[in-house]
Amino acid sequence: MTDSTSAVRLTDILTNAAAFADLQGSSIVGPLHLLSAIDHLTGTLVEMDSPPRSPLGRGGRRAVVVPEVRELARRWFVALGRDPLATLSNEQLGDFKADVETLAGGAGAAQDG
Repeated sequence: MTDSTSAVRLTDILTNAAAFADLQGSSIVGPLHLLSAIDHLTGTLVEMDSPPRSPLGRGGRRAVVVPEVRELARRWFVALGRDPLATLSNEQLGDFKADVETLAGGAGAAQDG
């Protein structure tokens, strides 16, 4: 990872993951959306796995976050001092991504798009 990744905030990862889920037409935010968000924010995302959907199409409905992702976000938010503007160091981002990859390989990987 490059030095530029140190500017990545947990808030940005979570927001982008929800946006990826929405753009893909998914009603569920899962670990794979978090991985796409991390790749997007660090400049390593080449292309999306599915064609994007209009951001105007959801009609105000919110996607559901799988419990494993919600718990991971909560743990990291607490670890970052409950500061929504806190940035992750390169090491923290690597650790967070490893946690997400673990979820993606297990039951938390369920998502519909």
